[in-house]
Amino acid sequence: MLNMSLICVCKLQVGDLQYASPATVSRAGMVYVDPKNLQYRPYWDRWVYARNPLEHDELNQLFDKYVPPLVDLILEGMMNGVQGKKLKLVIPMTHLNMVMQLAYTLQAILPEKTAGDMEMYFLVAIYWSLGAGLLEDSRETFDAYVRELSGLTQVMDNNGVIAKVGMKSF
Repeated sequence: MLNMSLICVCKLQVGDLQYASPATVSRAGMVYVDPKNLQYRPYWDRWVYARNPLEHDELNQLFDKYVPPLVDLILEGMMNGVQGKKLKLVIPMTHLNMVMQLAYTLQAILPEKTAGDMEMYFLVAIYWSLGAGLLEDSRETFDAYVRELSGLTQVMDNNGVIAKVGMKSF
């Protein structure tokens, strides 16, 4: 027990209540929600609704189109409902880290009025946020999946293989 003066306040911030009993949590007057249960959607919703109301629908449509499948690919290795290998990251990242980076990047690059170019900005932000933490060999898989989701064309080399970045002598 700590004896403190009446003007002293002690605030405790815990990072993890994994081993705390419900009684401990309730005595401290806390509500703990595990990030695994909360997911990333509440953060995105808060960010979108702080922006211009005219952008809400388009941003949410783009988010639903790209972010859940790409996060599943990066963290779980799921592509089109098929389990594959997880992509390799430079540093460990959570789904919330990726969505926060996406929101920060969009905040930085979106102009006042996008006039129908929102998907272009969104794709740039996807590459700079979700794709930024990937190792080089995982970036090719990520890029191919983004192109598939977006319907962008993929350049094929002479052998029918998707062309890779780099110079090729003729």
